[in-house]
Order: sequence, then C-alpha cells, then structure tokens
Amino acid sequence: MTTELICHLGDFRTGSTAIQSVLRGQADRFGLFWPDGASHVALAQSLADAEARDHHWQALARAMAGQPRTVISAEHFEFADPDLLARTLEAHLPDVPVRLVAYVRPHGPALLARYAESVKIGNFDGPPGAYLDWSQTRWRLSYAARFGRWRAAFGDRFSLVLYDRATFPGGSVVRDFLARVTGADPGEVPVPQGNPTPGLADLAFARAFHHAIGALPETARPARWTIGRHLGRLMAALPRPDIPLVADRALATRIAERFGADASALDADFFAPAAPMADALDRLVRTAPELPQSFDPADHLGEDALRLAALWGQMIGDGLRRPGGAEMLNGLYHE
Repeated sequence: MTTELICHLGDFRTGSTAIQSVLRGQADRFGLFWPDGASHVALAQSLADAEARDHHWQALARAMAGQPRTVISAEHFEFADPDLLARTLEAHLPDVPVRLVAYVRPHGPALLARYAESVKIGNFDGPPGAYLDWSQTRWRLSYAARFGRWRAAFGDRFSLVLYDRATFPGGSVVRDFLARVTGADPGEVPVPQGNPTPGLADLAFARAFHHAIGALPETARPARWTIGRHLGRLMAALPRPDIPLVADRALATRIAERFGADASALDADFFAPAAPMADALDRLVRTAPELPQSFDPADHLGEDALRLAALWGQMIGDGLRRPGGAEMLNGLYHE
C-alpha cells in the first residue's frame, strides 16, 4: 500500500496548473506517484454521486497499490464537501495516511485573476465590479467558512498556505509544494507553460471572441469553456506586451468592505499572529489607481483584430450549435 496520499485542493488561480504540469510525467523524479490513469477532476466531482464516487475512488485505490507517496490535484475540490471526502477516504483508503494542502490567494488578486479566467472561457461578461456582485464569486471568496470546513473535517492533516510568491523558495509555488510534500527543497524546477492571467488586450480579444460566439444551449457551455481555456493557452504561448488587470480605487474599496471581516477571520484561524489577508486588503486600497480601466474591446484592439475575433467567434459558434459539434470540439481541445 502507498506510504501516504497527498490531496492538493487548489484553490483556483493559485498555481495549480504549474504544479500539475510538473508532476504529470516527472513525479517519480521527486519520489512521488502521479496516477495518470485517474481523472483528478473526476475524483473531486464524483464525491456527491455514490456510484461515480465508488468507481473513481476504487480505481484510485487500485492504482496506488504498491506505489510510493501519491499526489492527486484538482482545483475542483474547491466545490467539494469535506465531510464527504473524509468518509470516502475512510471507505476506500482506510489504512492510508492522508494530508491535504490548499493555497489561498488574497481577496483582491484572487478576484481579479478569477474574473480574467471567467471572461477568458466565456463564463462571465461584464466588468470586475459586476463580478464582485456575482453570488458565486462571493461564496468562493468567503474563505473563512469554506476553509474552516476543511479544518473541521481533517484537523491538522489539512494545511492552508498563503499564496505569496515572495515567500516561496525561488518564488515558485511548484518548489514550495514539492518541499511541503517531500520534506526537502527540490531546488530549481523547470515549469512547463502554465496558465497566466491575461492582460487587458488579451481579455479584450477573448471578450470579442465570445461575443461573436453568442448565446449557446446549456449543453454546449462546457465546450465553450474548453475552447476558452485553449485560447488562453495559445495566448500564453505567444505572449506580447500587455497591460495587467488592476483594481481601481472604487473597486478596491468595495472589495475591502466586502471581504474585510472574512480576511480578519481567516488570519485569526490560520495565520495568527500574522495578518497577511487583512494586510493585503489594506495594501490593495492604498495602491489602487484612481481611474478605472476600460474593458471595451474597441479600446484595446484595432479594426483588423476585432474583425478576426468576430469571424473566428462566429465560426466556432456555428460549430458548437451543429449536432454533435459541442461534444467533438470539447473532446478535441480539452486539456
């Protein structure tokens, strides 16, 4: 039986793609086992369905047999019920020691990074202020309650780590994670292309692209998200000078007001006597520019780029609406 199971829980936009890209294919270099045959996302998403849960977690137990320390990683544990995971582990891996690791990004940077991701994949259309008002955003960034449930279910087996590159060895979340998992700093670790946050011009192109795709049936939404993620990977592979997304003074103040109590509660529960989450909100307001950024694609793209976004968006939209088109494109471009 494996010596230990490490569940990397994300969160979203905390370097999970980089961690996964290193472990996929070279986990054995660090004395780890990465179960390639298992869908890590499916492990997280299956917890609420008894039949799917048994299928995926039994398959993981079989894959782990005789392997060294095993790592599974999926940001989608963000939506999982910690008590369900605890019961699942007890049922299918009762003799395996388990540790859980999650990274938490301060509220301001997390909101902007999540907003950019949602725009990129076509899951949200609007300015960051509207994203702050989205009920899903408010629930996902209410950290104290969400991470408190993980601690209640797993006690000191659950570790919450501040996502702050300045505190990571070599500024690398991959290196930090590997050091925590193995107990030894692996030194510099080359990281394949990750999932960087797009700048304003790339976001403008993605927004124009999704506008041109237009409304889709509910069944085609996952394919749209897949295509948006693939678009992001292509943008990352062909980088260009761009303007980073920042919160203006009014938005920063709203973020601080909305999440101030949550930041203080999380600091008290996980980081005391330090207060990194509250300090980050103070810094967000102090350093915010007065004027808001424009999110109108016409302010960032020339006529040719706007036309290309419209043409490609219409073509992809046509494909997504054809019988079987969404399933085909989702399978073709899914990472």
